[in-house]
Amino acid sequence: MTIHYEKMPKQSSRSAANAILPKSLTVRDPSVDRPVVALGEQHVEAVRFETHAHANFAQLLCCLSGVLEVECGGERAIVPPGHALFIRPGEPHSVHVENRARLRTLDLWPSASQLKDRQRCVIPMGDLLAALVERACEMGTDDADITSHARRVLDLILDEVAAASPLSLSLPRGRDPRVLKVTELLLRSPDDGRDLDELARLAGASPRNFIRLFRRETGFTLKAYRRLARVQRAIVLMAGGQTASSAGASVGYLNQSTFTHAFREATGKTPRAKAPPEKSA
Repeated sequence: MTIHYEKMPKQSSRSAANAILPKSLTVRDPSVDRPVVALGEQHVEAVRFETHAHANFAQLLCCLSGVLEVECGGERAIVPPGHALFIRPGEPHSVHVENRARLRTLDLWPSASQLKDRQRCVIPMGDLLAALVERACEMGTDDADITSHARRVLDLILDEVAAASPLSLSLPRGRDPRVLKVTELLLRSPDDGRDLDELARLAGASPRNFIRLFRRETGFTLKAYRRLARVQRAIVLMAGGQTASSAGASVGYLNQSTFTHAFREATGKTPRAKAPPEKSA
C-alpha cells in the first residue's frame, strides 16, 4: 500500500498536521499477539507533523528518500534516506519535511524485551532491516490471520532495532538561555562564522565560562556541535537537489575535503554517496 499526500502550505498549525493523517491510517496499539504494526509507504511533501506523543507504543520512523527533521526531547535529529529514528513511548515529537520524502512508520509494542534498553536514536537500516520493514508493511494491519512466519518477521524487526548501532545525528539545544542563543543560531545558520569570543559575547558569558557551560548543556564541544549542525543542514540541502560541493559551500565549508571528512565522521559515508551527481563542466 502506498499513500500519497498532497503538497500543503508550510505551516505549523495542528489542523494542518491532522489534515495529512487520514482517518483510514488510524491504527490501534500493537498487542502481545502482534508486537509490530506497520503502515504502508507514505509520500509527503513540504509538511510538518505538529508535536504529539504515542503514550502506549514506541515508534520507528523509516526514511526511504528525502530527509526527516525531528524535534524530540529538546534535540533536533536528522533522519537521512536509509535510516530510521526510534522514539520511545510518550516522547513528544514533531516531524518536518522541507522538500519531499518517502517513509514507513512502525508502531512497536513497548514491553518487548528487545527494546527495554533502547533509547531514542537514529539507526542505519541495513539490507535486512529494510527488507523486514517492507515485508511487515505488505502484511497490513489485520490481526485475524497472523501466522507463525509473520510473528517471526515482526520479532526479527525488534531484534534488529535493538541491535543496531546508533549514529550521532541528533543535536540538543540545551536549556540554559545563554546556550540556547548560540545553539539556535548554529542550527538556523550553520554557515555562521562567528568565533568563540563572538559567540560567548552573544551568550553574555566569558569565553572560558561559555565553553564549560556549552559542554555541560549539550554534551558537545563548540567545534563538534558546529560541525554536526553543518552536516545536518547539508543532508537536507542534498536531499533537495544540491550537489555535494554546493551543499558543503552553503553550510560554510570552503574546503571540500574538510567537508567530506566531517560528513563521513557523522554518517559513515561520503557526501557524494548521498547527493545528486556533480554536473560535468
